[in-house]
Amino acid sequence: MKRHIFSLLTALVASVSMAGAQGTHKIIPFSRQNFTVLDSAEYKFTFKLHFLRDVKKGERFENDLIVLASKDFVKTESIWPEPEQNPDKMRAGEKIWTEGRGLGGTEVFKNLKEGKETVTVKLTTPSQPFIYEEALSKQTWKISREKRKILGYTCQKATTSFLGRNYTAWFTKDIPVQNGPWKFGGLPGMILNVSDSEQHYVFECTGAQRLKEKVPIVKYNYYKKYEKTTREELNKLIKWMHDDGYAYVIYHSPQLEGQLDSTASNRKTPYNPIERE
Repeated sequence: MKRHIFSLLTALVASVSMAGAQGTHKIIPFSRQNFTVLDSAEYKFTFKLHFLRDVKKGERFENDLIVLASKDFVKTESIWPEPEQNPDKMRAGEKIWTEGRGLGGTEVFKNLKEGKETVTVKLTTPSQPFIYEEALSKQTWKISREKRKILGYTCQKATTSFLGRNYTAWFTKDIPVQNGPWKFGGLPGMILNVSDSEQHYVFECTGAQRLKEKVPIVKYNYYKKYEKTTREELNKLIKWMHDDGYAYVIYHSPQLEGQLDSTASNRKTPYNPIERE
């Protein structure tokens, strides 16, 4: 058992050394056994997030995201693997790890009625996710007359600057949802495509549907404990994780000091965050 724990934590250092834009290489998904229902979604959108992990090497990855929308709530979440898709691993008592780079370990809850935004982020270590709450993100958009078709919907172009990046969005008034993926919103329609000017982060809608039966919008009660923080402090922590993965792991697991390869502290991993400020 001790050897297994040591191997796992050694793997954590390795996974941190391969960290991506937002989180780590692999994470254990949120447990879906316990949750709180916040609202019922009337619309469901699927998105592909294409993001550039390493600017120098041009290394790209993807996240599969779901956006659930009701009148008062909008949630962006990762598409987690279903345990039943890998029964052999579950019978062996193994955890199913999933992609944690980009926004793979991030969930964004927009409470439109109260004007609040809650974000949860799952990292490799520590095991509990982080949570912060702030005022609903707002972007100041400049809408142009340029139009294009996306998924059969007529979309209009809009541009903005947000958290250190310049974005172009395409939104449609044909869908009665005035929102979008991640923290984007504030246009008179649903955003079906949005990308920064450098094409480092591209949100591409791959499906849009009005639900025949409402789907619950839930917040998972992961270990019934979230580490409260702020957006600024969490971004500092994630940057530290990329700058010095060894020190990051030792801080959270001090008993490992002297047992792991300290040269990992010399590995500065690629860091290309979606939020630059």
